[in-house]
Amino acid sequence: SLAAFIGSGSVGALQVLDLDCNDLQDEGLSALASSLPHCRSLRELRLGGNRLGLQGAQSLAAALARCQEPGLQKLDVSRNYLGPAGAAALAEALAAEPPIGLRVLRLSVNRVRDAGVAAMSKIFQGSERGPLLEELDLGNNMIGDTGAAALAAALVAGKLGIRSLGLSRNKIAHIGAEVLSRAVSSGSCPLLQSIDLVGNDEIGSTAAGALASSLRSNLGGIVLFDPFQAALESARVGAYRIDLSGVPLHAEACKRLAEALRMPKARTAMLVLSRCSLGNAGAEEVATALRSRPTSAAHWLTELDLGWNGIGPQGGQALARLFGSPAGSRLETLELECNDLGNEGVSALIDALGRASR
Repeated sequence: SLAAFIGSGSVGALQVLDLDCNDLQDEGLSALASSLPHCRSLRELRLGGNRLGLQGAQSLAAALARCQEPGLQKLDVSRNYLGPAGAAALAEALAAEPPIGLRVLRLSVNRVRDAGVAAMSKIFQGSERGPLLEELDLGNNMIGDTGAAALAAALVAGKLGIRSLGLSRNKIAHIGAEVLSRAVSSGSCPLLQSIDLVGNDEIGSTAAGALASSLRSNLGGIVLFDPFQAALESARVGAYRIDLSGVPLHAEACKRLAEALRMPKARTAMLVLSRCSLGNAGAEEVATALRSRPTSAAHWLTELDLGWNGIGPQGGQALARLFGSPAGSRLETLELECNDLGNEGVSALIDALGRASR
């Protein structure tokens, strides 16, 4: 078996073991985990998308405690079923003395919830030095303001010296963001460079702005924790490719993106906006912005991806007008997969393409 092979010490210089999406369950992981301390070259273990639960987390925690330095550096157990107790078990291993060498822990999509985050925070705060973690990803775990406050407490206590904290697609609102902002402003976490809060739609611009300001003050430089803000800055200063796939862009965000694309220095030639919830209004904003750009070679758009956006006939007609403009004349690739264009929208696009090719 794989576990026996690893345990035999015959793996030589193996540094990365990827077992993502292999229907691995707790029993199988238990055998694998027991062999990990014998694989001294292993630095990264990927176990995402399996069926691991509390027992699996406990097996991993026990194995981590037995690994000799430098030991495992990165552990990805995202998209499993560890739950609050499983997250706490891993936290116990991370907080043990002497500390283990794990630097990156990815726990997204594990039903950790507020209870699990609170347990992890309590364990970290009760430890002598806290974990050596540099990156902690807790995205998509149904974490709310209570969980955010628990993480903030660990940050203020100086027991969570991470550089990157992932909290995307949780249920954190403005209260949780404000607590995190105060934690960053306390000066107790000077290494923290980014906090990913994408998909926490109840935060609001005021709390998000306060947190961004705290991070800037913390590092003495600009830190963009929001990929949308980063894309806007990139577009304004001339980035060739802008990719916002999977980032929800509602009416106001579409307008801000449109403004960035019209900036004098904007040079975007490849624009990827798939799965952004654009709808007709967003498609019209984007098409209008692209049509109004200068027509010089530096501003030619060659690739536009608007797949999976719920764009209907009205949006299709707006895109058709883009084809009829000089700004759209150099478009080479148009992705419109899984929209709702219907016969009317598709016909408008085909007619515009026909006219543009004459």
